[in-house]
Amino acid sequence: MMQPLTEDCREDIQKKVDADPTVAVARNAVTAVSVNKVALDRNKVLALDPSVEVKLDSLKVTDQKTSGRCWMFAALNMYRQKIATQLNLEQFEFSEAYLQYFDKLEKAYFALNFLLGNEEPHAPHTEDGAVDLSDRRTAFVLDGAADDGGLFNYVNNLVAKYGVVPSYAMPDSDSASNTPAMNRAIHTIVRRTVMSQGSIDEAMKEIQRVVGIHLGTPPTSFVWQYRDKDGNFHREGEFTPQEFAQKYLPDLDQYVEVAFDARADHEPNRAYDTDLATNVWGRPVYRYVNADIETVRSVAIKSIKGEDPVWFGCDVNTQFDPMLGMWDRSLINLEDIYGVDMGYSREGRMMTWEVKPTHAMVLTGYDEQTKHFRVENSWGVKDHKGVQLAGDGYGTMSSEWFADNVFSVVVKREYVPQELLKAWDGEAILLPCWDPMS
Repeated sequence: MMQPLTEDCREDIQKKVDADPTVAVARNAVTAVSVNKVALDRNKVLALDPSVEVKLDSLKVTDQKTSGRCWMFAALNMYRQKIATQLNLEQFEFSEAYLQYFDKLEKAYFALNFLLGNEEPHAPHTEDGAVDLSDRRTAFVLDGAADDGGLFNYVNNLVAKYGVVPSYAMPDSDSASNTPAMNRAIHTIVRRTVMSQGSIDEAMKEIQRVVGIHLGTPPTSFVWQYRDKDGNFHREGEFTPQEFAQKYLPDLDQYVEVAFDARADHEPNRAYDTDLATNVWGRPVYRYVNADIETVRSVAIKSIKGEDPVWFGCDVNTQFDPMLGMWDRSLINLEDIYGVDMGYSREGRMMTWEVKPTHAMVLTGYDEQTKHFRVENSWGVKDHKGVQLAGDGYGTMSSEWFADNVFSVVVKREYVPQELLKAWDGEAILLPCWDPMS
């Protein structure tokens, strides 16, 4: 039987700590400045050159602000490169608020159908017909019915159904980038309806009312007009969102998500689906095909060299300096500051939830000599204090950091090996909705 932590034990530990002169030095520094600044390795900063051999167009970075829409921003940023190049644009941005409006509606509708509907998938019910609130899948859906987060397939689900519009056709409202109040209202309506076993249709009327108040009403058509880099003005006429997507977006079905899932029981060259991981009722759930990290890296490089940006998911805040826009395996040397070994295997880190996909961005460049990637983030050009970010919001990632913290990349089929495509197109192993990969 484990004994409680005793005073004698604590005193013994403290004596050993006090006897180490490096602790006092570290404490004096860290109590005055953030530990990450103290531990920042200047040699690593100097070595991480942001110059890259292959560099795609530099559009002004977008800004999701305090919202959790990185997955959407990253996908739309990936798609906007081609339209900007094709039309010779200095700047272009799709409307994130337009897709966000429908994402909120669709997520709520999915949750209500799962919890109260009769079609599969649906939540288990008790003998008296009420939703079984003790069920883990039920708890998962109730907890995230209006969350901002999502995956790459969520974007394509929305685009396939609703199309896209340029940002001027539906710009961000305050609530688009500051979502807690809106999300709380949606969650309340969903949960109240579940507890009362109320009407899905009535709940959706209330939710659409709330979302419209926060985000505005999405346009059903707009006039597409722009000025190119040469100063020439173009007015292309009126488009519906679906027509605009059909004209300017690539075939959404050609994209494949290639991942490195380090868990030993998750086989390479196999596809994995995640239960309930979709935002639109009736659309497929999230899927990735598993590969080794070198293959993941290789398909990303091939895509960049083919002038196609790469959506990727990662654990963003590990070994990262946001002001410098730098990611490297040993950028922040906490081990020397703490005098503690912080490292263990990627599989172990994943299985203990030390790392998981937390953010999506876009790879827009690569250097063959340094093996560095150019990264397009969606956190704007200034930090929360208004201080300018290095690289105007673009960053630099080492291949070592890629190997440690990138979970998946999304590329066109043409860049993916045949054995992985065969797995992607075949039957998948189903993972639970709470799996760390989703």
